[in-house]
Amino acid sequence: STSGRSRRLPCIVADSGGAIVTRRREVENAVRDIVESIGASVTFERRSGHTKATLAYAGRSRFLSLSYTPSDRSAHKAAAQDARRVLQSMGASL
Repeated sequence: STSGRSRRLPCIVADSGGAIVTRRREVENAVRDIVESIGASVTFERRSGHTKATLAYAGRSRFLSLSYTPSDRSAHKAAAQDARRVLQSMGASL
């Protein structure tokens, strides 16, 4: 009997939160690797639930909105591909 107390599931909350942080780092690292491999720079900023990546190359800058969920195991691949497209639109050859 729980005696009227609410049941807490700390392991589920911790796993879910940890997965989000891990996925965010994974996505940011994938974008950073692509960007820095060609000598460009990137900064990350959390905005209203999504992370905003600002890519700078050859005096130009563009932003990219990064989205991910804990269950999306290929989010880093999609983010890296988006970064490649943005960099190519800025004149980079990859």
